[in-house]
Amino acid sequence: MDQLRDLEIFLGDDVKSAELAFERLMNQQAKYVYSFLKRNFSSNSADDHEDMFQQMKINVWKSRKNIKNQGIAAWIKFLQRIAKNCGLDLLSGRSGPVDMDSRDLTDIPESEQRRVENIVTSLLSSEEEDDFHYWADLCFLKLNPKLSRTIHNRQLIAAKLYYLKSISWGEIIQVLYPSSEGENELNRSELDAWLSDPAVIRYLIYHELFIPCTEITAIILGIPNKSTHSELSELLEIAMEQSTTADPPAGWTWRDCAVVILRYRYAMLEKSILTHAKITISEKELTELCVRSDALLPFCNCMDKLITKFRQSSSTLGEQMAADRGVWQRLAFEYHFKEQIPHKDIHSYLNAPAAKVSYSLTLNMLNAWISNYRLLDTLAAYVQVHTEDLNND
Repeated sequence: MDQLRDLEIFLGDDVKSAELAFERLMNQQAKYVYSFLKRNFSSNSADDHEDMFQQMKINVWKSRKNIKNQGIAAWIKFLQRIAKNCGLDLLSGRSGPVDMDSRDLTDIPESEQRRVENIVTSLLSSEEEDDFHYWADLCFLKLNPKLSRTIHNRQLIAAKLYYLKSISWGEIIQVLYPSSEGENELNRSELDAWLSDPAVIRYLIYHELFIPCTEITAIILGIPNKSTHSELSELLEIAMEQSTTADPPAGWTWRDCAVVILRYRYAMLEKSILTHAKITISEKELTELCVRSDALLPFCNCMDKLITKFRQSSSTLGEQMAADRGVWQRLAFEYHFKEQIPHKDIHSYLNAPAAKVSYSLTLNMLNAWISNYRLLDTLAAYVQVHTEDLNND
């Protein structure tokens, strides 16, 4: 019996059949949920991950009557979000109702569902994150699918060295000297082609503007921006200790530190922070803290740097590609589906830097891309076509 049929039974009126279908679904998706928990709560033990998983099952079952069948892709994303909430509960001692947000259980038209499901399900549930990133890069940034990942990486390094570091073509060729036997040596003509390729420029811009939640949080708090998930989890635990004698990051109180980590690392909604059992903060104080934190977001500085570097290199293509829709779709895709950031936060992060290159990124546009599954549908169609092409080569 396929997963979509099990999902229908799970949400049906026959409780006994629903229980059996639910167990089948959990058995089928267990490895994906555990992989998700390990990535997002890496400092926790295997026993903790098991506790998170079991609590997730309880919460999902309790929410059964409030869930609408939107297909397996939406179901997996729903499980990830509930698992994330359970992880936060364990990490911070929070307790509260399941956060049901209908925006994350969005419709895929029935006529499109089967075409999208097989491809999207494997992407959303993949334990191989590189595959997910790779296909999204190819689709939205329009990288050449006939080139290897190694070549794409070399192109990115070349673009960074040339546009951001102002390294000469001769030095770049030396840096990118064949790293393995059988790899062709880069020549000036090929390098010039790379540096003038719109797809390579888009790839560079995306990599400069995409900043993971861990790094965003570290930048706001003024701690080393290479902080890991586990280090921030440990810092949150310290911040939650009412009797800690350690000093918080400079310029912040421990309460501020806890709020920043929950808000920017874990994308906890402000309403949830206000009702948090271990945080005492008024709505006014929280608003002021978020305004202060938002002012430290790095995206506008990153865009200013890119614009300056492109102009120094006399590249009109750079600013043109920074205003290309594919760059912003790729960023929106990554922040929503991998970093699990709400639409409003994605807009807050990306609207100002987009405006610097005269690209209008509205909240309605983001909602259309994400809530209507347009980005997933676009990716699914791309993967389907190009998988067939690559298999035929």
